[in-house]
Amino acid sequence: MNSESTSNYERLHTAVEAAGIGTWDLNLLTGELLWSDRCKELFGLPPTATVDYARFLAGLHPDDRARTDAVVAQALDPAGTGEYDIEYRTVGLEDGGRLRWVRATGRVFFNEDRTQALRFIGTITDITEAKRRSLHLQRLLESDVIGVLFWDLNSSRVLDANDQYLRLIGYTREELQAGLVDWRALTPPEGMAEEERIIAELRRTGTHRPFEKEYVLRDGRRVPVLLAGSLLEPGGTEGVSFCLDSSEQKSTAARLAASEQEFRMVTEYIPQLVWLTDPTGFHTYFNQRWIDFTGYTLKDSIGSDMWNNLLHPDDRQRARQRWGHSLATGEFYEIEYRFKAKDDSYRWFLGQALPVRDEAGYIVKWFGTCTDIHDQKLQEFALREREAEFMTLANAIPQLAWMADETGSIFWYNDRWFRFTGTTLDQMRGWGWQQVHDPNHVERVTEGFRAAVASGEKWEDTFPLRRHDGEYRWFLSRALPVHNEAGQVVRWCGTNTDVTEQKQLQDQLERAYSDLEAKVMFRTLDLEREVQELRRRLGE
Repeated sequence: MNSESTSNYERLHTAVEAAGIGTWDLNLLTGELLWSDRCKELFGLPPTATVDYARFLAGLHPDDRARTDAVVAQALDPAGTGEYDIEYRTVGLEDGGRLRWVRATGRVFFNEDRTQALRFIGTITDITEAKRRSLHLQRLLESDVIGVLFWDLNSSRVLDANDQYLRLIGYTREELQAGLVDWRALTPPEGMAEEERIIAELRRTGTHRPFEKEYVLRDGRRVPVLLAGSLLEPGGTEGVSFCLDSSEQKSTAARLAASEQEFRMVTEYIPQLVWLTDPTGFHTYFNQRWIDFTGYTLKDSIGSDMWNNLLHPDDRQRARQRWGHSLATGEFYEIEYRFKAKDDSYRWFLGQALPVRDEAGYIVKWFGTCTDIHDQKLQEFALREREAEFMTLANAIPQLAWMADETGSIFWYNDRWFRFTGTTLDQMRGWGWQQVHDPNHVERVTEGFRAAVASGEKWEDTFPLRRHDGEYRWFLSRALPVHNEAGQVVRWCGTNTDVTEQKQLQDQLERAYSDLEAKVMFRTLDLEREVQELRRRLGE
């Protein structure tokens, strides 16, 4: 292996190790089995441990050994594809029997006539956390305490649900599979405005805050529920919600306790930092995602001072004021702020909290979430920077500049326009620019611009505009349409260039040309008279 190949191999090995992926290499001719340190770690072995195929099988969960051995044999069969892909459990040979779920993938290399397997190479990845979350979700789906539903925003259909949710709304699984369950149809008319706000929040952040609503059943009865959910994929239309029957929660203490336990499971599943406080704002609970992000244990996180210690210094006073206002008034709490991670970096979050009230209307606790919006904020800052750069450029050019929407209604002018005309944006917005046009030209100019907007073609015209001191100056005006990806006009960008001096020079040239033509004509007439007089004399 040359130096370049060695370097490439080392870089690849480093990248694989950094990604937490283990590698293995089995020489089928010698029986030598090589494992990376990460591979040994996933079997509970130290880096110095020696391994062979027998020890590999010993490190598998007893229920997975025969199945895994069969999949290996199938991969080694020259009549097969040589591909290897399986999930199994390891039992931690030397770390106390720690159970891990892993996924192993690999490929067998055969001799040229494909009669004998020579080498077996592959990777191994830890999927324990994914399996744990999948198990939690399965338990939620099988739960008889909390309803779970999968839905589509565009069609408003409930795509799938567990039995508890179907019992709650009074539908059968056959009706669900036939596409007859529509969550909009279950919502009373007075609840649609709140529903639309929740949908807008889902499309904006990918999740929605827990909220209370009522379902209207087919027999006319109403069932109060508490809903929380999120989109399955950012920017998608399908998502999952967890539905708690509020009427049953209030009916018995036993079901309340069970619902609380199920609700805690929900908070571990949703992709947000979740917290609870008592009515005074004293924090009493944080979910595991909070602990993973901040590095604070649950014990360290309980209390009031800790919260502000994790906030960015520039956000603390604002957050205290906003939170204090919500505690005093019971109003919905919402704020964007930066939280410190356990690696001392800061990320932007959308903090939201909703008061939970008892039957008498008193607040008994606050339920809050922190949604990571760091990437969206960075995009927002970048957009603001680009807008600032554009404004600087637009205000630096020597022309008057403006932008209009797809209908031709102007919504922005650069500073030079306002300095020249002495007007304000409120006066000029829309078609207000007609106020500073010469009355003798404004109708013609307006008709020409409207025609360009209707056709989507670029526009150009020359006309006078009134300056702030009442003097009119001539401008050459141009506008170009801006299209979206679908080819539709979304706005117009235009400029007005002062051509008064050029216009005056043109007028002077035209007058000088007219004077010259007159002089030539008179001189020609004089010459004709002189010629006629000469002919007359010669004739005598």
